Amino acid sequence: MGEKKGTGTFKLISPKAKSYAAQNGIDYYTINGTGRSGAVLFRDVVGASPIASRPANTEPQKQKASQLAMRAAGYYGISLESQFNPGYRVLKDDVLRLAPQNELNQRSAFGKRLLAANLHMVPFTSHGRLNAGKMLEALEEIRANAAGKARPTLTDMCLLAAARALEAVPRLNSIDKDGEMVLIVPINMAIAIQSKKNGLLAPAIKDIAQMGISQIAYERTRLMAAAESKRLSNDDLENASFTLSNMGAGPVEYFTPVLNFPLNAILGIGGVKVEPAVVNGEIKPASFLYASLTLNHIHLNGQDASEFLAAFEQALQIDDWPQ
Repeated sequence: MGEKKGTGTFKLISPKAKSYAAQNGIDYYTINGTGRSGAVLFRDVVGASPIASRPANTEPQKQKASQLAMRAAGYYGISLESQFNPGYRVLKDDVLRLAPQNELNQRSAFGKRLLAANLHMVPFTSHGRLNAGKMLEALEEIRANAAGKARPTLTDMCLLAAARALEAVPRLNSIDKDGEMVLIVPINMAIAIQSKKNGLLAPAIKDIAQMGISQIAYERTRLMAAAESKRLSNDDLENASFTLSNMGAGPVEYFTPVLNFPLNAILGIGGVKVEPAVVNGEIKPASFLYASLTLNHIHLNGQDASEFLAAFEQALQIDDWPQ
C-alpha cells in the first residue's frame, strides 16, 4: 500500500486512490493523507486538482484516449483536453455522455428499428432485372432542361416510379402495428442515407406522389444536406410508409435491403447495365436496372412482390415525367 518516489520518499496510499490519481494526473506525494499513518485515501485524491498538485518542473501529461474515443470526439466536435483531466484514459462511452442527445437518439432509434425488423418480421427478398432505357433517356433530357432547378438523378426517377407503383399496389405502403397490417395514406417515402458524419439514417419525403421530379430532387437534396450537417428534424425521420435504398453507385447489382420496422417493404436499387436484348426480333444493346424488393412475409407474399416490380418497371417507361 505504499510506493517510493524517485527521491527515495515513501508514501502510503490505498490502491483505489493510487489508481484514481494515475488516471487523473494527480501527484499524490503532495497530498496530506487522512488515513492511518498519513496514508492517502480515495477521498483525499478525489478533490485534488491535477494542475495544482503537479510539481512545477513536471511536463504536462498528454491526454490519453482510445481510438474509438478520439473518433467519437472528432465526430461530435468535443475537445478531450478541455473535458478530461490529463492522464485519464478517455473511452468512447465517456465521449458519448457529452454528445448532443438528439443526435444519439436519432441514430440509436434507427438501429433499434432495424433490430426490431429481425425480431418481429419475416423478411423475404425478390429481385428484378428491369428495362430502364426510356427512363434514362428521359433523365438525360430533364437534366439538360433543369437550369435554375435541382438537377434530378436516377434516385429521384426511381423515387417517383416507386410512388407510382405504390399507387398501383397500395398494400406495400403499410406498417406492422401489433402484428396487424395498417395501410398508410399518403405515401411518405423514406430514403436510406449513409452520412459520413451521422451514419445511416432514413428521412422521408412526405406525400411524394403529389410531387414532380424537380420537387423530389429538391427535397432529397435538402434531406441529404441536413443528414450530413446533423440538422434533420424529428419530423423528417417520422411517419415513413415505404423505404428506398440506392446502392447503384457501387459495383452492386442485387442485394438484400433490410426492413425498416415497422414498415413492411423496402426497395433496393442496384446498378444499371447495358446488356444485349432482343428488340423487335433483333439483338440490340439495352439498359437494365437491377432492383431488390424486401417484404414482410407476415403480411405480404410473392404475388405482392411480383405485382409491385411489374408496376415499378411500367412506371419507369412513362413518356411524360411530371416536372
